[in-house]
Amino acid sequence: MKCLKKDVCGLESVAPLLHSGEETPDPIPTTTRGTIPAWINGSFLRNGPGKFEFGEDRYNHWFDGMALMHRFHICEGSVTYSSRFLRSDSYNLNSERNRIVVSEFGTVALPDPCKNFFARFLSPNDNLSTQNYDC
Repeated sequence: MKCLKKDVCGLESVAPLLHSGEETPDPIPTTTRGTIPAWINGSFLRNGPGKFEFGEDRYNHWFDGMALMHRFHICEGSVTYSSRFLRSDSYNLNSERNRIVVSEFGTVALPDPCKNFFARFLSPNDNLSTQNYDC
């Protein structure tokens, strides 16, 4: 392996993995090689990171990407593919605000830009469990 910089050898290969995929909610046909036995019917599900951006914000780590569920459905020798983002609490909050508002493994969410440092301490109704992210 050729290293571009001595202290980050190997890291250059991770960057292409940190980009968002697209949902494919409607099943699309696939091309298969060979023959699928008639007794194999059902769905094969895979899960992995699929969304790394919300608005201008990007996740910094492979573990932080929002989950994208992949489904390969096998029926009578044919296979279709579909995928959907897992609508977790983090996904929903980030989508509503169009920015990262929930910290993850390797990415710290920035504080609400609508509140300054002092306003957080002066507001009597503001606590960690009921943060308001609206401007």
